[in-house]
This record gives sequence, C-alpha cells and structure tokens, in this order.
Amino acid sequence: MNLYEVRGNIQKIAEAISAVLNVDVTICDNKLIRIAGTGLYKKNIGSKINNNSAFGYTMKMGNSYIIENPRENKACLYCEERDKCKESAEVASPIFYSNKVVGVIGLVAFQETQKIEILKNEKELLQFLNKMGELIVLKLIDHEKSEKIKLLAAELREVINLFDSGVALTDSQGNIKYINPKGNKIFKIDSKDINNISKYFRNINLNLFKEKNYSITNQSFIYRKENVRGIFKAKSIYSNDELMGILFIFEEMEEVIDNINYFISENLKTSFNDIVGESGVLEDVKEISRRASVSKSTILIQGESGTGKELFARAIYNEGNFKGPFITLNCAAIPEQLFESELFGYEEGAFTGAKKGGKPGKFEMANKGIIFLDEISEIPINLQSKLLRVLQEKTIERVGGKFPMDIDVKVVAATNCDLEEKVSEGSFRKDLYFRLAVIPINVPPLRDRGTDLNLLINHFINKFNLKLEKNINGIDDDVNLLFSEYPWPGNIRELENTIEYSINVTSNKVITMEDLPSRLKAFKCKKTCKINLKSMEEEEIKKIIGKYGKGSKSIEKAAKELGISRATLYRRIKKYSL
Repeated sequence: MNLYEVRGNIQKIAEAISAVLNVDVTICDNKLIRIAGTGLYKKNIGSKINNNSAFGYTMKMGNSYIIENPRENKACLYCEERDKCKESAEVASPIFYSNKVVGVIGLVAFQETQKIEILKNEKELLQFLNKMGELIVLKLIDHEKSEKIKLLAAELREVINLFDSGVALTDSQGNIKYINPKGNKIFKIDSKDINNISKYFRNINLNLFKEKNYSITNQSFIYRKENVRGIFKAKSIYSNDELMGILFIFEEMEEVIDNINYFISENLKTSFNDIVGESGVLEDVKEISRRASVSKSTILIQGESGTGKELFARAIYNEGNFKGPFITLNCAAIPEQLFESELFGYEEGAFTGAKKGGKPGKFEMANKGIIFLDEISEIPINLQSKLLRVLQEKTIERVGGKFPMDIDVKVVAATNCDLEEKVSEGSFRKDLYFRLAVIPINVPPLRDRGTDLNLLINHFINKFNLKLEKNINGIDDDVNLLFSEYPWPGNIRELENTIEYSINVTSNKVITMEDLPSRLKAFKCKKTCKINLKSMEEEEIKKIIGKYGKGSKSIEKAAKELGISRATLYRRIKKYSL
C-alpha cells in the first residue's frame, strides 16, 4: 500500500488539520518521503526525512509520541538535524493499515502559543490524529479499489475482444455500453453509432430483464438491415437487487455451424485408422469408404446392429475434409409429428409453440458438411417423397416457409434392416432407396472378421484398464475358446460391453469364465450339454449293437428297445461310424 498514490487527497487532509490546530503539518509514507506539508514544510514535499528523526523513530516503534522538549526527547537523540532543530514541540502519529505502519502524521509547533495548543489536550489530540490516519487509509483503499475495478474492466474488455462470438454489454435500458469487435463485424456497427440493443434484436422484450436472474438461451434473431441471421443468449446483471445491465452473446448462423463443426472435429474425430481390424473383409470396406469420402454421391451403410456404421460415417467425414459440420439424426428417435421440422426447420409462427425467429433444421445446419441419417428405414413413409425431392433438387424449405433454400450437403444414411425387403413390403419407397444407395457400403458382422476378434479384445482391455484404473492382462484359454465360438449377435458393441463388465467384476489378473455376463455362461452351458448328449447317445447305440448285432432282425430289436425307427437307427450308426 503506497500513500503516494493518493498524495493529492492527503495534502488536503494536511491542510485541514493545520487549519483546525493552527500548527504546521507534514505527512510521510513508509519510506519517509514527505508526500504532504503545510507552512515551512510545503516546499519540502518529495524530500526524504532523516531515518533517525522522530518520524523514523515513530515508524520503527509504531507508537505515537508527543515531544515537549525536542533535541532532548529519546525520539530525537540520534537525529542528525538535532543541533539545527528550531521546533518547540512535535507530535508524531503512525498511520496503520493491516497492523503495519504505512506512514506518519507530524504536527510541528515553532512558537510557544502553538506548543501550548498542542499540549493542553494530548489525549483528544492523539484520538483526532488516529481518525485522520484512518481517513487517509480509507482514501487509499478507495483509490486501490477504483484502480482494481479499472484494471478488471480493462482485462474483461480484452477477454471479451478475444471471443469468437459477438458480445454486447448494455445498461438497464438496453443502451449498448460496449460491443466487442466481433459484434461490430456481425452488425456492421460504426463505433460512433452505437444504439439500443433492440435495434439489432427486434423480437426482444427488455422489460422481462427487470426480473432478477432472467435469461434467454439460444433464441433466433434476424437483423434485416444487414441480412444477418443467427442465435443469441442474454442474461440480466444485478447488484444489490438493482438491474445494472444486460449481457448479450450472439453468433451468425454460419458461426453457429462452424462451432458445431469445431466441437465434432475436436471431440468426435474418427479416421479409418481408428477402426480396429486387419481382416481382408474389413480392409475392403475401408477402401470403398475412402473412395466414397471424396465423392458427392449419397452413401448407404448397411450392417447389423453394433457393427460400427457410425464410425465409418465419421471416418468418411474426416477423410473428405468437409468445410461444414457432421450432423447426426437418429430417425427412430424422432416422433413422426416432429420429423419434418427436425429435418428441414421451421419459420416463426409456423405452428403453436414455434420459437420466435424460427429454428434451423438438420439439413440447414449441415450445409457444406455431412448429414448422417441413422436408422433410415424408420423415416415415415409420408416424408420419404420430400426427402427424395431434397436429394434430387438440393434445396429445402422450412415448415411454414415461403422460399426454398439452396443447400450443399452430402447424405450418408445407415440401416441394420434389409431395405430391399422393406421396398418389397411397400414400407420404403423404391426410388428413395436407389437415390440413397448410390454407393452401398456393407459393414461385416464380427463373426465374419476372423482374427479381428483378438485385436478388438486387446483394444477394449487396454481401453477399460485405463478408464477403470485396472491392470488386466488378458483372457484365459477357456474364455478365448468361448469367444471364438460365440456368434456375437450384438457385434462389436456387445463385445465392448462384455469386456467392460468383466473388467469391473474380476478379481483376477485375467478374465475367467466366472467373470463373464450370464448370457455367455448360458451359451457355454448349452453347448456343453449338447456335446454330452451326443456322447451319451453314441455310447448307448454302441451297447445296443453289441447286444443284438447289425443283422436286419437285430436292428429291428435294437430300434424297438431304443424307442426309435429302424431308419433313424441306421442314420445314427452311419453318423458315428459304428
């Protein structure tokens, strides 16, 4: 804390003390630099006071001193100016802040009348100087708070200027106090022509922000003067129950799409190298997909559930270096009545409950990128013709819209159904099927991928060791044999879940049969039972043949005892080479 920062205020306080007490006043900081003075001391402001003076002694001891006999008082004994001192009395009072001495207030009497004035009310005088010291500290605290606020405001402004979004701060009436460069660029605002925020967000009711903690999230806006369309957020700023202003964060629609693209590319980036497997059948699919990624034609990815169809779609997106985002839509998860607005968006007022400003659909959001239509077989039959028209004409029209909108979107669809069978049943349009399946990609099931199974097992063990902080070394021989025989109807997803479950429950260094989910244990039991029944059947037939022989009449007797027909017994004899 440096008193020099508020020397102007301290000089005024010194002059006020001097006027009240009719003595000269000088005030120094913690380095014994005079920062204020009256009378003879005014010309010495800025000079250094002797370290061995009464001021230095007060600074060192932290006590107040009333010196009746300068040159003889213990506070003056080591002062280098002692022999030249003309003072008849002196008072030195420390200024405290956080229990530290940050300066000294000094009163000096050169005349006997001044000395009498100082000495007649010593107690009251020291209390008065303590209050003056507190006043000085308060001035300094206010100054530092003001400087901190200025610094924070400058830092905040610098941070706001770095935002990729437009940011505007307004007063309680919505008048813009500050808008960052991005906001200026979006609305093309001249810095000399900053207006009320309602000029740019015409559909906003500023009165709503009088409610404490009121906020708006992702609302659409249109600024027709500059043909700007986007979304914005806004939140009221309160202090002591008083509305101080409103914070707005806004983005153009293109910027919104870029941010979605950034999120996906940073967090869900998948390449073909990330798809685990080296089998010939998988490598063939990867190669077809690589070639398809640079084409503008639609792609239909088919495969059983859990085979990794979306991984291939994302790898196609990243291999193709699209400028727009990767937008997904699970056609089975959207209610039929909302499907059209989800795909194509809607305009304001298109239906009851429609948001102000409307809402872009998935096709609009995916412009310059890929829209991934998962479970495409579930798209309602009444919307299939509209999707076909979009694929053919490369234009969309929002629900309630009046004008078509050009789009540049690559469509990648996926299904675990046989779409040709759906076409035959009449639940899927034939012309839409052929429009989607320009480039068909068939992802093989896990059971057809040979040695990829072992690669995937090791991959998932490493993954969940890291996630669950375990150190599992692998699977034992019995589990390895079972995994190779199991048909994996849920494919890679089922294998991944199985490994995660087993690593969670095992207390061993390797996964054993006891650590497997019940469905795999049941499969093992069923298979073992079949083997045991087969062995028992073979042994029983051996015994009965040994008893009766293989003659025609013997076979008839043996079949009767076994309770089967002669033809069945002959087949069993042939099967077991008896």
